[in-house]
Amino acid sequence: MSKKLIFRTMFISIFFSVVFNLYLNLEINSLASELNKVNFEIIDLERKKQSVEVLYIEKYSIQNIDLLSKNNSYTRLDIHQTNRDLEAPYRSKSSDSDSATILGFGK
Repeated sequence: MSKKLIFRTMFISIFFSVVFNLYLNLEINSLASELNKVNFEIIDLERKKQSVEVLYIEKYSIQNIDLLSKNNSYTRLDIHQTNRDLEAPYRSKSSDSDSATILGFGK
């Protein structure tokens, strides 16, 4: 009877260890697929961030800042002229109080 009990316990322990390993593998696979989805989302967000940065650089490059200043009636101050009140390097030609802010420079 003791051999029968030993074999049954061995069979049950082997069965449960196999089932437990299969269950762990299924959980690991589901977590890996979720992680893969998150990685794809991160890659997509990084691509969108890079495209936004490229658009920002194209829009606010030095050439475009000069163009924006001309369109908004701003004149470039001379280099020898200093601003002690730390205003923008562009000064408005119009008398309007509304002024455009370009790259943080504005009133």
